[in-house]
Amino acid sequence: MAPNGHFALVSVYRRHVPREWGEYQDPILRPYVLEDRKASDFSVIVQYMLLDTKNKALQPFIDAPLSSYATGFAWANGGQSLVISGTYLPLDVADADARKERTRQPFVVEVLLPGRQYLPITDRSLVIRQWRSSAGTLVLQELGSTVLVEYQKLGSAWHEMSSSHSLARFTSPEVLLEEGLDTPPQLYLVNPERKQRILLLDLNPQFRELALGRVTEFQWKATDGHEMVGGLYLPPDYRPGIRYPLVIQTHGFDKSRFWIDGPFTSSFAAQPLAGKGIVVLQVGRSVASGKFTNAANTPEEAPREMAAYEGAIDELSRHGLIDRDRVGLIGFSRTAYKVGYTLTHSKYHFAAATLADGFEGGYVNYVLFQGADSVLVNGGLPSGDSLALWLKRSPGFNLDKVAAPVRIEEYGYNSLLGGWEWFSGLSFRQKPVELIWIPFGTHLLVKPWERLVSQQGNVDWFCFWLRGEEDPDPTKAKAAQYTRWRELRKRQEQNEDKSTKAIDKKG
Repeated sequence: MAPNGHFALVSVYRRHVPREWGEYQDPILRPYVLEDRKASDFSVIVQYMLLDTKNKALQPFIDAPLSSYATGFAWANGGQSLVISGTYLPLDVADADARKERTRQPFVVEVLLPGRQYLPITDRSLVIRQWRSSAGTLVLQELGSTVLVEYQKLGSAWHEMSSSHSLARFTSPEVLLEEGLDTPPQLYLVNPERKQRILLLDLNPQFRELALGRVTEFQWKATDGHEMVGGLYLPPDYRPGIRYPLVIQTHGFDKSRFWIDGPFTSSFAAQPLAGKGIVVLQVGRSVASGKFTNAANTPEEAPREMAAYEGAIDELSRHGLIDRDRVGLIGFSRTAYKVGYTLTHSKYHFAAATLADGFEGGYVNYVLFQGADSVLVNGGLPSGDSLALWLKRSPGFNLDKVAAPVRIEEYGYNSLLGGWEWFSGLSFRQKPVELIWIPFGTHLLVKPWERLVSQQGNVDWFCFWLRGEEDPDPTKAKAAQYTRWRELRKRQEQNEDKSTKAIDKKG
């Protein structure tokens, strides 16, 4: 809320993301801009909105997204303006060079109220620390350093006044959130002048009673040569020399965050899986540059990700951490397509998989949802000369090659048919598959029961297929689930027996 009470800043997830925002070169933001989403789903693209409390109107501060880093804000001049760091600028400029410059990096910007005219301050990687009303100066900090920079508005332009490596001169106590891979989030009260640091609030005291798996940053080389980084969750009772089952979660990693589930609550369940004696790899991003950074919405998108999964299996097996015959995959949103492609095109063995509420790059997706992305990733329209490309690349046209039991999750009324190509295609071929539909679920599941269906369902699913274990539920609430899955296991064993006989006959 602004000091004058007239305005408030609201952070929102955009439902409709303009396609031109795909021009922004933020490596973390861009894939989410370009991902294929249902019209009813919110994206994970964040934008600051201005709430006029008197007129009850909500409008964007700036018609552009926030970046994936250096975001911050400060009310200035008693609430007559707002200063934002880490925001991109709109692409509504005629000059080609200026437009290109705006796609490259976020800016620090002053937004004047109530008209919302914006004034760029700097394109340096600075994050706002505070507005010093007594001096009329803005204090920002360089990312990754202790350097503080002061800016002051002289006339209609902002100017850098000074810089310093000392934090002590800014004596206002601050509340800081600290967390890390193995450090649950806690709030600290910090006095820079006295160098005091006091625990203000332990947000999750119950974690002290839990045995959580150790999480480390893990880097590996994909089978096509590019390098990847992710987070590796080990079982709490991990012992060297034992080869554990592996579940690969395929959608994002941040080494500065403490994640129980992974980056999303839909289908991911990293620590619960680790607690069941399963190693979990949370796949992040490529650390390479050049040709490996621009594969989205091209025929190279899925093969590149498949190479990353295969390389991780090779590296973890080489270190003696995993049993490569007991590997599972979870694809959510965009990575449902990449996991589906891997199941239909990889020569590696996968023991189970989940495709959760995502784009699948198939013909049904193309027909029902005007799937322009399906055209891009398959190399053309599913007709004429490019039909052969679809027959080769589209997972939906290669379901005969799927050897793993597949769990399909769909959320919301508009999404049920999204997984139907896989469900009907695998069912027709007598392959083990199940479809879980959560009618009122949002893309990022929030309600406790819906999260339990998805996340606990996946824990049970992978324990069943990777460890041969069933939940000894005394209430028998899961009896129907395991009755279903035992029938699927019989179907899987029959298919494996047919496959073995076919190989023997061929040999």
